[in-house]
Amino acid sequence: MEVPNGLLSKIELDEFTIKEVQNGFKTIEKRLGGAKEAGEQLLSKLKVAMPKTAPMLKRSSTVWSLWMDLIGSLDDPMIVQKRLEYLALRHMNTEVIPADVDAFKSVMMEMCAAKLGGLMSAEFQFGVAQICTAVGLSLANTFAHFASRLKLLQSTWKAIHVDQNVKAKGY
Repeated sequence: MEVPNGLLSKIELDEFTIKEVQNGFKTIEKRLGGAKEAGEQLLSKLKVAMPKTAPMLKRSSTVWSLWMDLIGSLDDPMIVQKRLEYLALRHMNTEVIPADVDAFKSVMMEMCAAKLGGLMSAEFQFGVAQICTAVGLSLANTFAHFASRLKLLQSTWKAIHVDQNVKAKGY
């Protein structure tokens, strides 16, 4: 399945900003003790700030890995779009609203500030804000586009499941 054109946001950053973001997140990961620890910290903060998105956030290693894959691909727009598409489709059953995007951005900025301090340049902040916004809007747009289809699938699945239970019990 592919996300139709226009649903995914574009991340357009200059080379210097891309390097600032990539180097910043490598530093954050090191300062937190590795990918697992970084993922656990991010996951725990996201669950508190955005409790309704908790079902999206099952494994800390996956959350951090997907984020770092996106960060690592920033210099290749085609790969960035594929990563955004993957994230959007993977989470298309969770409604994301603008307030969630802002909460995600705040959590990410707080985590970065706590670990980078004075190393958090204006370019880094701009880049992270752009990435968070693009991810959030891509999730929101994809949910909005597929919401009615997902509801139809869920209701049909429930009806089939109930029908099978009725037949199994001999009613």
